Amino acid sequence: MKYFKKKAPKLILIGFTIISFSAFFSFIKKENKMIHISRASEQRIINQGKFIIRLLPLGKNIPNHKDNGIYQIGRIDHATLEGGTFVPMHLHHNDEILSYLRKGKMVHKDSNGNVETVHSKHLMMMNSGSGFYHEEGVPEDGETVEMLQIFMRPRADELPPKVQFTNLPESHGINKWRLIGGNEKSDAPLKINTDVLLYDATIEKGKVALPALSGKSGYLYVFDGNIVIPGKDIKLSKGDAIFFEDEELSVETDNKADLVFFILDKYSAVSKNGLYAH
Repeated sequence: MKYFKKKAPKLILIGFTIISFSAFFSFIKKENKMIHISRASEQRIINQGKFIIRLLPLGKNIPNHKDNGIYQIGRIDHATLEGGTFVPMHLHHNDEILSYLRKGKMVHKDSNGNVETVHSKHLMMMNSGSGFYHEEGVPEDGETVEMLQIFMRPRADELPPKVQFTNLPESHGINKWRLIGGNEKSDAPLKINTDVLLYDATIEKGKVALPALSGKSGYLYVFDGNIVIPGKDIKLSKGDAIFFEDEELSVETDNKADLVFFILDKYSAVSKNGLYAH
């Protein structure tokens, strides 16, 4: 008994020290998990001459994520298409695809009979569901298109296919976030059959808060320009992105930056049968 009486305080102290260090490193680990940065240099480039695709790394550099995408996002292509580029008719199935153009014009045709010219004020959302075909091209004398092709995972398989178009009063929102696409219950002009909210903004100068996550996850992509994340010592340039949770962040620039921002729900079910489902 004497042995245990003498040693008990020391054991308690050692135990407390171990717990303290464990809690400390757990806190550090948690803090490091909050924000994940991906750089433009990590993008995989597919060069087809007049048609160049830069594949964003998305979930590939998030530790223990085990998914090439991030929750509702399956894949994002940052693409440029020069005049005369033509992508022939092809099938999409169980994907939600938003064509986000910042420069140039692209002609879209599909198996539903739509023929539309898509540009920065006239965006397109393809809810492919049970399947439809489309083609797209840039006129021979057209300006080079710069765009994001955003592939998202629907909440269920084999939904009725449809294509949506929306006319926007401006090509971008100045120093404010503009809701472009969102789930069926949102006020977004383009409806997406999954739990996502998609915003864009052009920050001309100064500081702007990101939309509140309300317990969800955020993914910010720098389409063009340079920004900093105040208070985090993070600088982002064109092609860079951050994924984060449990943070309320702002962005700041002393010049001009075009940004795209997603709010994602990791607890919401998504299809595993689309083209970029894993």
